[in-house]
Amino acid sequence: MLDYPEKREVLAWDHEEGDGTIKTYVWLENHDFVVIMKKYPDGRRRLITSFWVEYANTKRKLRKKYDRGI
Repeated sequence: MLDYPEKREVLAWDHEEGDGTIKTYVWLENHDFVVIMKKYPDGRRRLITSFWVEYANTKRKLRKKYDRGI
């Protein structure tokens, strides 16, 4: 999913957090799995976390971030 973010089943976007940091989200919505990375000004990224999306509320929050992505 990280190698092929352009695939239809992969949702990948950048989101500016409240503290001004840019994070890249890569979400396999149909498989309930997300990877979150911090994006640096030079374009590099560092893994922050990845997890199975268990709750509907978390899915709604991810969808909102996707809709408002950079």
